[in-house]
Amino acid sequence: MAKIFRTFRKKIIKENRFRKYFIYAIGEIVLVVIGILIALWINKINNSYQNSKKEIILLSEIRENLVADSIQINEISKFHKAKKIEIYNILQIISENKPSKENRNKLLKYFTTGIIFEIREFISKSAGYNNLIYSGNIELIKKRELKNLLTQYYLSTSKNLGAMEVAKNKTRQFKEYIIPKQ
Repeated sequence: MAKIFRTFRKKIIKENRFRKYFIYAIGEIVLVVIGILIALWINKINNSYQNSKKEIILLSEIRENLVADSIQINEISKFHKAKKIEIYNILQIISENKPSKENRNKLLKYFTTGIIFEIREFISKSAGYNNLIYSGNIELIKKRELKNLLTQYYLSTSKNLGAMEVAKNKTRQFKEYIIPKQ
């Protein structure tokens, strides 16, 4: 094909037909530009496909983390419900004027082996989100609302770490008040 164009170009130059050669050159330039545009278009489609695959992988990892967080939150919620019942039972026994020996034993059991002094901490699984942020791929997520919700969630879970430290300290103080160290 290139040989045909070369012979055509040489023939036009020999015949001294500059106008035809100029039109031929413009046509050749247009063909090259069209070829470049097609290559760029194919490259853009390929990049878009690759970015979609990355987005799906990152979002599935984040989804797994959120499912694990949900399970952990449910377990902590059950724990706190049981703890609330135990505290209620302790308050019932304490409110009696003269607790029976059985109730005093229950009270002792609550304070020594019960869950009243236990703390269950929520630690968010954020590996997927951290991969998304630190790799610079946050822009792969096309839905702005989803990006905002993920950012809000992970910011709020990181802020809760301070609140957990306060709760742990208060529980420790309460335990030391109820059961002083010997």
